[in-house]
Amino acid sequence: MDKLLYLWGMKSEFWEWVAAHAGSPATASLAEQARKALGDEAPLALTQIEGRRKAAAKLRKTLQHNEFMFPSTLLAEQCTDERVAAFNASAAGSVKGKKVLDLTFGLGIDAFAFARAGASVTGVERYIEAVEAGRHNAAILGLDVRVVCDDALDFLQQAVMHGESFDLIYLDPARRDSHGGRVYNFADCEPRLDLVLEKARQLTDAVLVKGSPMVDVSYIFTYLRNVKHVWAVGLNGECKEVLVLFGKGGEQMVSAVDIGHTDCCLNQPWSSNRRVVLEPGELKEGLLLSVATAAMEKAQPWQALHERWPELQSAARGLFVSAELPEGFPGRVLRIDKIYTGVRQAARELKGEALNVAVYGYPMKAEALRSKLGVLPLSDDSRFLIGTSQGNRKLLLLCHKE
Repeated sequence: MDKLLYLWGMKSEFWEWVAAHAGSPATASLAEQARKALGDEAPLALTQIEGRRKAAAKLRKTLQHNEFMFPSTLLAEQCTDERVAAFNASAAGSVKGKKVLDLTFGLGIDAFAFARAGASVTGVERYIEAVEAGRHNAAILGLDVRVVCDDALDFLQQAVMHGESFDLIYLDPARRDSHGGRVYNFADCEPRLDLVLEKARQLTDAVLVKGSPMVDVSYIFTYLRNVKHVWAVGLNGECKEVLVLFGKGGEQMVSAVDIGHTDCCLNQPWSSNRRVVLEPGELKEGLLLSVATAAMEKAQPWQALHERWPELQSAARGLFVSAELPEGFPGRVLRIDKIYTGVRQAARELKGEALNVAVYGYPMKAEALRSKLGVLPLSDDSRFLIGTSQGNRKLLLLCHKE
């Protein structure tokens, strides 16, 4: 704690040393250089260098501020990508001029995103190191963020007793158990969602909760009360989180969001997921194959997809065929060059070639299929071999990126 309490008066030489050695590998030599140059401040400086390395791809804009402080490398590793945080801050509507409570502050990236969107933010954090760093970072970023050191449930109890209110409460519960293992269900996270919701309803009409990308969307709608909207949020094709808005009234909605190349968002009523049946399409050589992103697979907004791209026909779960290019489609679009009906036939022709391998409803995992075919890994996304099933047929599709 002492090492962070004096960071308010941290000398410019500290930050100059960090900037000069940013990107350096964590070696004994670097640690010795830090000790000689900075003395007792050396461990904190090394944390800054390692934190920047771990978060570089996720915090490109934030790290343009050279004095941004990491209280630990673990928080750097676990922090929200700032592009995802920006979406989170907009998901429940405009927060400009509103009061937002972030119950799980951590490194503060989500809280800072709400503040950038115009909110006045209160962040709650149990660990004093993260609190001190958060206060420092809010100051250098020039954001309206107040960070308090408290337990989330205790803070909520005190807020109820003092008659406080918020326009939105945000929660990103810890997804690790007491042994450090990963957990996915909200009931296993800390703080417990049911306890938060019980107290939060006395303070706000809207609670926004970030969940694991492994959470089942249908479970959320079926077993949790007062769910208004669920988003499966993807970044560059990978599903990063499932975001849930709790409130009262209105039709329940589900969305697939893909941040990155197309910034596509497909929205539809949850009830439509049980009704929509896409027109089946046959897999043929020469056709275009559109591959759903992980966020689309999670949310399954097939009615919205059909309305946006009526030319797409369902070939298998997550795979769609068309004769024409679906403009703006967020997933991969490939051209089917050849269709193999058996592994032996494919292995005879493709053994030793470099290919990406993926499976969709195929009775073999991708790595097992790669091994059986004898194909090599490919460093880019130009060529694919996709295993899938259509009816009783097990097919291997050799494709190239369109």
